[in-house]
Amino acid sequence: DYKAKVRKDVEDLRNMVRAAAAAGTATPEELKKIAMSAREIKGEAATFNLPLLTKFGDGLFNFTDNMTDLNPKRIAVIEAHVDAMSIVLAQNMHGDGGPIGMKLARGPDLAIEKFKQE
Repeated sequence: DYKAKVRKDVEDLRNMVRAAAAAGTATPEELKKIAMSAREIKGEAATFNLPLLTKFGDGLFNFTDNMTDLNPKRIAVIEAHVDAMSIVLAQNMHGDGGPIGMKLARGPDLAIEKFKQE
C-alpha cells in the first residue's frame, strides 16, 4: 500500500530531521540521506499522482542536495517541508489541494526564498 509506505517514509524523514535539530548539526552524509529521502518521496508521489507531495519532496531535495552544514534557519525550512508533507497525507489531499493546498504550497517556497542565502 503506497500511502502506508509514504507515511512511513515521511515519518523516517521527520526522525532524521529531529535528530539533526536536536544535535544542531548534521554530517554531510546525514544531509545526503535527508535529500535522498525527499527525492524518493517526490518520485513515488509523482507516480501516484500526488502533485503537492511531489512539490514538497522536490523542494526539499533541491534545498538539501549538496548542503554540507545546517543552521537553525535551514532546519526550519526543512521542517516546514516535512510538516507540509505530513499535512498533505493527514488531509488526504489530491490534486492541488484546493484553496488550503495552494496556501500550504506557498509556505515552504517562501521559507526557501527567505533563507536560501544563509
